[in-house]
Amino acid sequence: MLATFPTMLSEYRRNDSYTAYSENLKTSYDSIEISTINANLTVTNTADGIPAVDAETDPAFRVDIESKDGKLMIEEVDLRKWYQKIGIFSPKPGKIEVRLADGEYSDLNVESDNGDIVIKVDLHDMRALSFGDISTNTVNGDTDINLLTVSGIVLSKSKNGNINLVIGHDPAEGLPWTSLVSGMTTNGNITDQSVAGAKSFTTGNGRITSTGRFGMLYAKTVNGDIELNSVLGDKVNAESVNGAIKAILLKPMNYVTSSKNGRVTVPKETGESPFVASTVNGDITIEIAAGIELLDD
Repeated sequence: MLATFPTMLSEYRRNDSYTAYSENLKTSYDSIEISTINANLTVTNTADGIPAVDAETDPAFRVDIESKDGKLMIEEVDLRKWYQKIGIFSPKPGKIEVRLADGEYSDLNVESDNGDIVIKVDLHDMRALSFGDISTNTVNGDTDINLLTVSGIVLSKSKNGNINLVIGHDPAEGLPWTSLVSGMTTNGNITDQSVAGAKSFTTGNGRITSTGRFGMLYAKTVNGDIELNSVLGDKVNAESVNGAIKAILLKPMNYVTSSKNGRVTVPKETGESPFVASTVNGDITIEIAAGIELLDD
């Protein structure tokens, strides 16, 4: 089934020169694909039990919704001719909210040009939505993912946006770990508060901040600092060119560090798990958090 919202201005329900519309969805899907151009997107759970898409967009855009073979596809379509895209006037940013029924979804794939992406569970049980894999990609927008149950891979990419990731849970809860949380941005910061088997973060011109539990963590930046706050893991590899590296650990590790033009400070306490850190023009500072004797190997 393909639901296409009207494209003629006379057919729109106007709201302060935006196009406003709403469409109810089926109860559940196996996978979801969303593509936006100019609208900020929120994917969350439904509070009233009725899954739906609500949107307000500039009249220059249309939203198409298609449901086929267990897949939900939502696309923001640009209605302008090529010559209408040239000039000083830009379409107003819109907003699209996708409210999903509680349940498990195998994958969620989101792409955006000039809009922010927010994926979160809100209003009630944090376990309301469960995903296998999540993939997001933006050009000029920020990404914020806050979910408790993702069993597979979370991969978030951006060119000129910040990435905030809060994924996973305490392993003592008995739920499966997220296998990988990954963030990559060229001109943005990465903030992470996830629990995962592995974490991987890379930036060109931004800061990386991470906390939480993991099996392995890899962090690399060119022109930014790396801050690891109260982390607990089996392996760390942190690399920067023009930034400082600072870590507060919940257990001692085996430190292998190098800085060409900076100072290096590491604890006297050591452990077996490797902590490899290198920077050219920055300091390296590693500390052990208070109460570490409770977590020693």
